[in-house]
Amino acid sequence: MRQSAVILTLGWFLAPLQFLTAVIVARAVGPEGKGALALLTGLTAILVSLVGLGLPSGAAVLCGREPDRRSEVIGTAMAVTGACSLLLLSSYAWGGAWILAGMLSDRELANLQPLWIALALAAVAPAALSAVADVVLITANAMRVYALRTAASGVLALAVTWILTFHFDWGVAGALAGYPAGAIVGLAVFASWWCSERDLRPPRVRIGCARELLRVGLQQHAIGIIALMAKRIDVFLIASMLTLEDAGFYAAGIVIPLAIVSIPRATMWPLVSSMSGRADSAGVPEAVARVSRLQVLLMTLIAVALFVTAPFIVRMLFGDAFAASVAPLRWALLGVPLTPITISVNAILTARGQPGRSILSAAVGTAIQLALTILLIPTWGTSAGAAALSANFITTAAIQLLIARSSGIRVDAMVIPRRQDLVELREVLRTRLG
Repeated sequence: MRQSAVILTLGWFLAPLQFLTAVIVARAVGPEGKGALALLTGLTAILVSLVGLGLPSGAAVLCGREPDRRSEVIGTAMAVTGACSLLLLSSYAWGGAWILAGMLSDRELANLQPLWIALALAAVAPAALSAVADVVLITANAMRVYALRTAASGVLALAVTWILTFHFDWGVAGALAGYPAGAIVGLAVFASWWCSERDLRPPRVRIGCARELLRVGLQQHAIGIIALMAKRIDVFLIASMLTLEDAGFYAAGIVIPLAIVSIPRATMWPLVSSMSGRADSAGVPEAVARVSRLQVLLMTLIAVALFVTAPFIVRMLFGDAFAASVAPLRWALLGVPLTPITISVNAILTARGQPGRSILSAAVGTAIQLALTILLIPTWGTSAGAAALSANFITTAAIQLLIARSSGIRVDAMVIPRRQDLVELREVLRTRLG
């Protein structure tokens, strides 16, 4: 509970910074620049997920079950992630231009400067390694260090973006430079903590450990890739079928819902770690259900408030130039309240070593999203991508509820808050927010 509270508090702290970054960039580069930025950050996220191989998931399970193997797990996961990063980036350097040319028109491709692409690729390795480091910090209950790492990365990325975008007038390049800079500083914080811990042995690499990590991780990796495609491919489709400017309107509209969703998503790893080895115990399903329904309540309240105030929020944050972002924002908010259900069920399945059971829900949701996006873009424009995103959220959550029911978790317990939950939530917020 303490881990989740710390991560939720960090989420509330960093979410405004993410919004502020989006405002800074959007106002500086305009809709077309925002579209280019969305494309390239999407490219970074896809590559980070590809090189990750689900190793953070495998590391969370192994560290939770066998804390004494933490040095072996982190050393092996870091080594595999680093090697995969170099291999994938080398492959992209060889065929990346061909891939982008197949996705975008000549005009849109000409707008992507080589420096922008290079900065997007520079963030891949440090971001992938940071994902593994975060799992180690959480499973070691080093929440102060995790908070420092997360805050340092976020604040530095924002500072670099601000300085380069405004003071040096780098535009999109300035915004992209913040990502690798923040990730590298986060890794430095983690390395400093590791070296200061006397109980931790130097990282080691074991082939057998790699096999164990991949056995669990690759199942989660498939889910992660599918989910990532659902979040990122829509921007590519809009840029390809419409324009980079339309992609910018769309990206500005969904940045707020996606930032909100990142808050419950961040609680997955402490759940996995705490449940590993006892995920079949009687009290675990109820604990998962409680986390789910509390977060459903929070996400619902936030989504309703944003839906009502969407025109004012968009104009206040991004300016009148982004008025076309109001409709995508509202459509994307419709599915946000149900996302904690998907995350919570996935957490208990991962802790049981069965993350592959969530592949069906992720695949069906993503297939529906892609189909709706392609079919509706010609008539709905940018709203098509946001409506399809909500359809994905809703479909995935519905299937995950069926899986939860077969795992002994009542459907109503995942969704409907109890009176005691509200009391605990009030106490947590009062403690954390003063």
